[in-house]
Amino acid sequence: MIPYADGQRNIARVAIELGLGVDWLAQDPVMLDIGPVCSPDDAVGSKTSSLFSRGEARDYLDVDRIRRSDRYTDEQLLELAKRADPGFDRKWFAHRLLAVDRLQQREVEPYGVTPQQLEDTKTRCRSWGQHLQEE
Repeated sequence: MIPYADGQRNIARVAIELGLGVDWLAQDPVMLDIGPVCSPDDAVGSKTSSLFSRGEARDYLDVDRIRRSDRYTDEQLLELAKRADPGFDRKWFAHRLLAVDRLQQREVEPYGVTPQQLEDTKTRCRSWGQHLQEE
């Protein structure tokens, strides 16, 4: 509360965090009602390479959702990630997938993920990471 001559007033303060990135696009944007957006392949490749390079909670969740959509095979995801990031390495990506156990519930709560959904995501990521290590 801030004191004023005529009483107390609340002043709202809003903090907004904005993350910006630059992605290389292999395909022309797709036109939607809202305007041009990345092609699905470019978006998926970028998201998969983000998991490789950044490994934030949302990256694990997004890649897991992409895999569960059955729109892309695991091999296609790896190829799209390599196209988006020439430094992409399957073995290091396997290590990143196996690091999923470090995720905490508090990190995924903002995305509406339940404890069981987080455990299921961890199980799928570990399984994929183990498979890639065995190649």
